[in-house]
Amino acid sequence: MLRVLFATALLGLAAIPVSARADIYECKTKDGVHYTNRQDASRGCRLLVRGRRDIETSPKYAFRRLPSSKGKTADKMSEFDAHIREAARLYQLPEAFVRAVMHVESGFSPSVISHAGAQGLMQLMP
Repeated sequence: MLRVLFATALLGLAAIPVSARADIYECKTKDGVHYTNRQDASRGCRLLVRGRRDIETSPKYAFRRLPSSKGKTADKMSEFDAHIREAARLYQLPEAFVRAVMHVESGFSPSVISHAGAQGLMQLMP
């Protein structure tokens, strides 16, 4: 009985949303530039993007269905080349980083809307 009560309490605690923060670091090495969420002074990392503290990590946000690119990612990606270059230059971000976010968030489908209301290629909140 005590085990069941303990397991129930543990599951209840796991269901409580917590805040997270996702900083992004740029690390330059002899192999090139790498992006990570861990600061490593020995690799010459510098803070590139400071994450927000109010992002929730509840299962509601952690598990979502991503759109399928169905092998057309390269075609979709080239459609937005000029916009990606302009945004990367304007916000002083690497083009590869902007492309990676667009690929993960929307699969280069501009009409995607998440259940939380995030919209577009970068899944921004209106």
